[in-house]
Amino acid sequence: IKEGRYPEQWKLAKIVTLNKLKAGVPRCDQTRPISLLATHSELFEKIILEKVRYWAEMNQLIPSEQSGFRPQCLLPTRVLSIYQEVDNNMAANIPTLAIYVDYQKAYDKVWHAALIVKLNRLGMPHGLLKFCVSWLNDRQAYVVLGEQSSN
Repeated sequence: IKEGRYPEQWKLAKIVTLNKLKAGVPRCDQTRPISLLATHSELFEKIILEKVRYWAEMNQLIPSEQSGFRPQCLLPTRVLSIYQEVDNNMAANIPTLAIYVDYQKAYDKVWHAALIVKLNRLGMPHGLLKFCVSWLNDRQAYVVLGEQSSN
């Protein structure tokens, strides 16, 4: 952590695909890829995530309405709060507008260079930012399907 480097050997992911169908040979869109990393890598990432989460919370970068990835912010709690707001507005005869957005594969489409620029502008501590750059760059993966694997 002090050097701001994520170990290269921890960046290699083994990807296995799970069949979403109960039977038969699936098409590509009927499989769910699972990325497997070394256990120590996953534990280390959880530690770093806590550091990033703490920094974001302390700098009030996450709106209170954002709940998808926050600990102790469960979907039923968010649904209940929306229900309560709609109920209150109906009692007061106030129209309510709700917009729900679910970006398909949103995390797969993050522009890493722009993310780093944004984190820098938001004031992420240099050591943590350097570590995030190292974590994002030069990742590798191979796919295992049955007895065969890719390069």
